[in-house]
Amino acid sequence: MSDSRSLRFVIGNTYQRLNPRNAPFDRSDRCRKVHDWTVYLDVIGGGDADIIEFVKFDMNNSTFKPQAFVCTCPIKVLDNDGLSVWRFSSRQQTYAQIGPIKVIIRGRGGTYRAIEYELVFSRRGGSLSPSSFIESRRLKDFKPSKMWDNKFGIELELTSSAAVTLDDVANGVSNRAGVTVDAMTYSEGRQTTDTWKLVPDSSIVCSQSQPDCTRFELVSPILRGGEGLNTCYKVMEQGLTSVAGVKVNRSMGFHVHINVEDLSLESLIKVCQNFVKYEDAMDSFMPPSRRTGSDESDQYFRSNKFDIGPNFSNKQRHEMLARCTSLEELCVMMNPQGRYYKLNLQNLMSRRQPTIEFRQHSATASYAKLKNWVRFCMAMVANSAKLRSPSCLKDSTPLDDQFEKLFYFVIKDRFLRNYYLSRRSEVNSVGALVGSCCDSCDHGNICAFGASSQKRTWGSVHS
Repeated sequence: MSDSRSLRFVIGNTYQRLNPRNAPFDRSDRCRKVHDWTVYLDVIGGGDADIIEFVKFDMNNSTFKPQAFVCTCPIKVLDNDGLSVWRFSSRQQTYAQIGPIKVIIRGRGGTYRAIEYELVFSRRGGSLSPSSFIESRRLKDFKPSKMWDNKFGIELELTSSAAVTLDDVANGVSNRAGVTVDAMTYSEGRQTTDTWKLVPDSSIVCSQSQPDCTRFELVSPILRGGEGLNTCYKVMEQGLTSVAGVKVNRSMGFHVHINVEDLSLESLIKVCQNFVKYEDAMDSFMPPSRRTGSDESDQYFRSNKFDIGPNFSNKQRHEMLARCTSLEELCVMMNPQGRYYKLNLQNLMSRRQPTIEFRQHSATASYAKLKNWVRFCMAMVANSAKLRSPSCLKDSTPLDDQFEKLFYFVIKDRFLRNYYLSRRSEVNSVGALVGSCCDSCDHGNICAFGASSQKRTWGSVHS
């Protein structure tokens, strides 16, 4: 994409008339929605779609619930002439033809432009002549997309010096963060509670500089949506930073549980297909110790993709997942050797709790890393479940293309795309791991809560 603050665009719509016998009913269950159409705004001529913050499609019709649809993340498609364009769109099905709609563009500097468009309900639809949009104001950073208002939980592995007990940590966090934190035994910690808890964790290896450490895991109660992230902020930024000697190193992980009790088997299959499809892309923005092939991966978060079939093609793995006819079959295929996988479905298998667990991320002293990974995991599940079944990647698809497809077609969040694009550059650059908290854990170092780090903005891929 270019750095220009002007672009050319085309507004139009596609159209298909559905067979009345197969068309879905409207909310009244009386009328068949035979009109299938997509209204779009295409950024043409190689223009920079990142100039646009969002495109709103206002139906100007009170029968629509909601009346307006906002697209914040375009996708790359081929237009009717076979040219590559960035498309903002909204697909609809209606039982009747509707009047003109309003297409509203908001630039990243705050500039608005509204265009009225008359939908064309005939074969191939229609479009307006190309037009221009100019953002004359300074571009602002992207904001994260609204997070799915769903239940989740986190587990953060930590250590403290031998002189700092679990009760010391629990009391310190409770007093400063204003949340209840209980120190528990391992067996007590296996029970679901409505409070935060500290549980001993023997899998953690003490750092060389702190060989006699106290090893434990901080486990959240059931959290929900943005309010849950706010609680995580209090615990990390106000609570843990106040307790001397709490640190992380490369042997530790950060796990996120996402509630999937309302997802069907079909939806869970789509989540798994997308995870396996983009596992290599996710590896690319993780530190080396958190990637397939590392000692840590082989022990605590094995590759789902590899264990489905190390010599299989992407198409074979994709089709094997699609053929699963039961939850048990899906769980065994994704986790053939137990729970130590990047994506762990064993809680569904055992019926212990209705969650899937993302185990790959490294432990961190950074709230920014924590919240963005939670947002990523939530988007992966929510969007995989609601969107159409994914196709498989060609085995020859370059890693850069895999990364772009992951964020544009599944995560659909340009803030997270830019954040993880920057992370990817950091973890893959020569010398980037040295002195960075907490990627320096890859070199056997430790990172303390409250350690200073360079502030960055993630609003633009060009920044």
